[in-house]
Parts: sequence; C-alpha cells; structure tokens
Amino acid sequence: MATTHDFEGFAHVHAQRLGRTAWLLTGNHHAAEDLVQDTLTKLYVQWTRVTRADDPLRYARATMLNTFISGRRKRSSTERPTAGVPERLHQPDHNSRVDLLRALDTLTALDRTILVLRFFEDMSPPDVGGQLGLTSGPVRTRTTRALAKIRPLRSDDYAPTGLGRPAPCPTQPGRSDA
Repeated sequence: MATTHDFEGFAHVHAQRLGRTAWLLTGNHHAAEDLVQDTLTKLYVQWTRVTRADDPLRYARATMLNTFISGRRKRSSTERPTAGVPERLHQPDHNSRVDLLRALDTLTALDRTILVLRFFEDMSPPDVGGQLGLTSGPVRTRTTRALAKIRPLRSDDYAPTGLGRPAPCPTQPGRSDA
C-alpha cells in the first residue's frame, strides 16, 4: 500500500531532476518551481496509481509535460501581442544559458518539450514519442524543424552539444537528420 512517507521519499529523490527539466521547459526559475509543485500535487493526489506504474519517474515526467503543455495552451488564448519585445532581465555576463532560453522561447510548447527531452534528458525519439503520445517519426520531424528555427538565434560562441548542426545523413549526401 502506498503511503505519504513513500511519496515524500519519491519527491525528495526526484525533485531536483524534475526541477531541472521544468526550468528548461519554462525558462524561468519561478515558473519552474510552480510547475514542479503542480506536478507533485497531482502525483500526491494519484499516488496509489503512480506507485502501480512501471516507472513512477516516467509517470511524473509525463504529468509534468502534460501540465506544461496544457498550461501554455490556456495562456496562449489570453495573451495579446505587443509592438515591441520587452527586455528580459539576465545575468550581466549574458551567458549562453540566456541565449538558449531565448531560442527555446521562440518554440511552441510541444517543440520545446521535444528538444528538452531529446537533448537535455537524453531520450531517444521513440522514448520521447512514448512520453508525448507520438510515434518517433513526428518526433524526428519536429526536432529537425525546431533545431532549424533556433539555430540562427544562437550566439556565435555557443553551440551546445547535440544542438549544433546535425551530422549529414550517410545515405543521402547533403541531407541532415536529427
């Protein structure tokens, strides 16, 4: 039988990893904390079901991704465009993390989620597809398109491992796959 103590142990062990993923998804420390709290609240309510899952961390991640994507959908219907883009507060050295977050901010919630899972959670396209209810083909396609969209936005001195230009496909000269 699942207990509150079991949930507290799970939350203690996995909160940091969930927090990192949430920060990459949201691009904001406070929004990431809120996303983790929302996720943990949902997990607590369904804790008996979570403990019956094959992989409770996978269940937690799926809950977080669904919460993030549905939250972005809700907000997008109330957002209004402005004439200019407000300056974002960032660290004085304007480091590569700020560039990465700006690039990720240009993507849809689903594309951002796919890139975070593929390159920062180091998940394969089939695993990402399994988390999001997609097959690996659309995951690969969306990865390629999202990378193409953010590639021009990165600074010249920043090319993170895995987010640089994909290697050419060996079977088709000049073609690249993600």
